[in-house]
Amino acid sequence: MPPSWETGWWPAAARAQGRATEATPLADWWVPPDPLSVLAVVGRDDRIAPPANAVDLVASVGRRGRLVVVDRAGHALLPEQPEAVAASVVAMVDDLDP
Repeated sequence: MPPSWETGWWPAAARAQGRATEATPLADWWVPPDPLSVLAVVGRDDRIAPPANAVDLVASVGRRGRLVVVDRAGHALLPEQPEAVAASVVAMVDDLDP
């Protein structure tokens, strides 16, 4: 686990996130409407949001979706592999139609 994730947890924020998740129907956020593109960047070792979830999301949007699975990363993807995340975003933006 990255050192930045070892301290600084906010239990109230976690509870609020849980309540928001429970109160929001999956259909309201799972599949974005056309013409929005989807970039799912996930850590291969994420046990909280497994890569299979992202596979399903990307499959649901067809050609509008792109999946990047980052090795040596879990749920703390950004602090674990910031360069890989940035490269994924830049590649997606570069491929967008002007």
